[in-house]
Amino acid sequence: MTFNWLVDPNGGMKPIKLNVSWHQASQQFCRYVGASIGRDGVPKPHCFYLGSDEASASSNAMRLKSDWLAFRATGETSWPIAYLDSYKQAKVGLVATVGILANGLTAIETVRGETVWDVARAYIEETKRRYQAKQVSHSYCAQVEWRLTNALNRLPTALALVDKPIRSVGASDIQNAVLFWAGLPIGKVGNQAKRKTTGKGYVAKGTPKRTKRTFGKPISTTYAKHLIGALKMLFVWSHEGERWDMPRRFLKLFKVKFASQGLIEAERFTVDELSAIWGACMTDRHRLWILLGLNCGLDRTGLATLDWSMVKGLAGDKPYNERMRHKTGVYSRHALWLETADMLRQLPLRERKGLVCLTERGKPLLELTPGGCRDATQQAWRYIIERAGVRKLSFGKLRKTGSWLAKVVGGLDVSEMYLAHNEVGMNKHYAGRDWGKLDGALDTMRSQLMPLLSARVEA
Repeated sequence: MTFNWLVDPNGGMKPIKLNVSWHQASQQFCRYVGASIGRDGVPKPHCFYLGSDEASASSNAMRLKSDWLAFRATGETSWPIAYLDSYKQAKVGLVATVGILANGLTAIETVRGETVWDVARAYIEETKRRYQAKQVSHSYCAQVEWRLTNALNRLPTALALVDKPIRSVGASDIQNAVLFWAGLPIGKVGNQAKRKTTGKGYVAKGTPKRTKRTFGKPISTTYAKHLIGALKMLFVWSHEGERWDMPRRFLKLFKVKFASQGLIEAERFTVDELSAIWGACMTDRHRLWILLGLNCGLDRTGLATLDWSMVKGLAGDKPYNERMRHKTGVYSRHALWLETADMLRQLPLRERKGLVCLTERGKPLLELTPGGCRDATQQAWRYIIERAGVRKLSFGKLRKTGSWLAKVVGGLDVSEMYLAHNEVGMNKHYAGRDWGKLDGALDTMRSQLMPLLSARVEA
């Protein structure tokens, strides 16, 4: 297809010959227009997929060329990420004339008019795509969304960043937001303690609106650091994507000091609470989750990513779980308790492939949905905790409880093996770990725990 003219950003018409090519694999037309930054940081020709209708594809190709000329006139050497994201979301919405998009703004105005909230959503979407590509864990993806949303949405109105154009954000705006979170009263506030429940064992539906603000409520030092870190990651990402220019003193804006909270003991379940939780489980599937949390030190992500290929020797008398921990990549090996192995053996042979732990409907425990991240373990855990009538601690506290027991029984080195923590220094490169010592500690832990848990079920 050939066009005789193209709108020139400097005024007037510019004659040009423009063709589109058919891409057999994707069954649509395509056209290389302009350049985008590759993974190596070097601009490379960018291919746009234009749909299966030739007339529409040719029209869109012409508009893309017009937008590219408009960007080049401003000194740009590559497509801004914001423009490429806009094209992917609604490529048929591109409207004629130089740089005019479906929102009625020019392409350059769209990039420059992005609010901080628009950029935050783009960052969250990119994190979700990285999770789908198995580059990051589910927990990382969920934490990025939760922390960034809170860090922006719960600022006081006078300091609000969400509706501020990203290009107009300066060092003082960032400094004020950081100091607000660092200046809140510091206190140990449990997440579950503030939640309203329906009385049926699950958290009431509904999430905080964007207009809801947090004023003067105590937060923990860790939580404040997470929110400040989320702001830092967002603006670094915006700078790298050419959405925002980083000020020279950027890194100093995030250096803050917090008041000391003193020594805080790690939260863990008591034996009585474990017995109550065990008795509150309605199915063996949930009891298996608890055993894997205590026996192998698995948190929610570890439980959801446990594969049958990691379960070794189940047909013999010394089964064990062998894996590289998802968070640190450190090798771990846990001898399975008799009860853990028996519950795994009870699963039908046809189910012993892929993921070990699934929902009642055979779905993965962690799934990324259009509405966010679904965590079946967390949902079930809330029911169990409320039925048990114990403190509302997270499923991950089973891992902390197991590490504490391992430390009491075998010492610090055994606890570190149980947690799959990396060893300090060069010794890890030259000497292995004494897994037999961990096996002995796990056997002692089982002999102490299982009689109490079994007694609760029989009662």
